[in-house]
Amino acid sequence: MQLITAEERDRLLAGCQREAVHLELRDSYAMANEAERLAAFLATGRRDDDPNAPDRRYWLDLIRSVTQSGRRVRRARIVSEPVTEYIRYEWAGTQGNIDAGEEVRWLPRRLASAIALPGNDFWLVDDSTVVFSVFTGRGEIAERQLVTDASVLELCRSGFEAVWLRPYLTTSTRRIDQPVPARSPSARFTPAGDPARGPADGPGAGRGLRLALHQGQQAGERQAEPER
Repeated sequence: MQLITAEERDRLLAGCQREAVHLELRDSYAMANEAERLAAFLATGRRDDDPNAPDRRYWLDLIRSVTQSGRRVRRARIVSEPVTEYIRYEWAGTQGNIDAGEEVRWLPRRLASAIALPGNDFWLVDDSTVVFSVFTGRGEIAERQLVTDASVLELCRSGFEAVWLRPYLTTSTRRIDQPVPARSPSARFTPAGDPARGPADGPGAGRGLRLALHQGQQAGERQAEPER
């Protein structure tokens, strides 16, 4: 195990030969470069996602440099329910990632119980190098660990693929067309494989994130579901 910087991690991503995948396990983060944007979102419910903003442009340019050359970047997020304010903030900003070429999927934590996963977020590059992001309890980055041990690589690879291919995965495709739903104390992600809403793949799948708001309705009743 070797400690590396964010810049060294980014060079690994830029130099990937085939694919980089990222798994996020936390429900909130406290990244310094997001503080102002997050505060504005919490105050207004809207997110300013100018792709040319200094805290966005560097990352989106990096992702475009990878995806526009035919390499793949996939990101999966495991989230608790009700969703946190930070997850709502992430969701509101995901379109920029998608437009840059990332593929993004979300999995409710209740559907991840049987998946063997590492203890920390990670980037896996070409199935040959993993970089773990270790956070403090407050959500600040503590260190980044580069690992090449074969057993660790396999744990990360198999865990990510299990999340990615989960039958009831809620997916983000190429559009998030409507505003983030109003805050609900009991917001729940709805499985994309729910037969009442259509399959995760195939006709009707390319409409983005799905979030059903259950606010004390009777069993069997359904609230209107915004298509993202």
